[in-house]
Amino acid sequence: MEANHKQGPKVPEIQSIIVGLSRDLPPKRVMRSWVGARELVVWRSQSGGLNAWDNRCPHRGMRLSHGFVRGERLNCLYHGWQYDSDKGQCRHIPAHPDLDPPDTICAHPAFIAESQGFMQVSLTGAPQMPELPMAMQPVRSLTIACDNAVVISALQNNAEAVVDMKQDMVILRESGRMLAAAIQPLPDGQTNLHLLLESAADRAELTGASQWIEMVRRIAEQSASQQKDTGPKDTDKGSRA
Repeated sequence: MEANHKQGPKVPEIQSIIVGLSRDLPPKRVMRSWVGARELVVWRSQSGGLNAWDNRCPHRGMRLSHGFVRGERLNCLYHGWQYDSDKGQCRHIPAHPDLDPPDTICAHPAFIAESQGFMQVSLTGAPQMPELPMAMQPVRSLTIACDNAVVISALQNNAEAVVDMKQDMVILRESGRMLAAAIQPLPDGQTNLHLLLESAADRAELTGASQWIEMVRRIAEQSASQQKDTGPKDTDKGSRA
């Protein structure tokens, strides 16, 4: 998730998107993410406060995702400026330890919320979290080296059934269990996929769901490669061979 992402095909205009699984961002962790073409830092304070800001320090523009969490503050790696959880205001400048930084020095926040195992960021207001058909548990997140349309097609064509299509989410049935796959387009033409499985599933079924989504990734990437070489191909079940 922290790999560099070069500029690729123009991404859709996105204002709100699921950016990850809650369990993958424990306290004092930082990650880099995107809502459409807008690059963000998403981080959790020591007490569990969840934040999403533009991924640049107001001082010199260093990516804040390279920084680290100390207590309730995110520290920029470059000059150590410290920004507090929630409001994002600068609270300490190591080169001027006696200075009370003005409120105008502040990270630029987005809106973030978490529910049902997902974290969702919105650029325009409180995120509207999607409704899931039942209680679910996290499986994994993974990056797929093709665009979101190919990923969605691979999901649809290789599941037992498609139960519902929601905003940036596919609800599926596979191996008799319900899955929720959240789709996050990336600005380099790749796609992050965040997967949940119904909570009644046991450990073996979690392993099976993880193996299934790996198969879907392989099929999607093979299909994208074939499309580049010979034109559009269906990501159908015959691609499993």
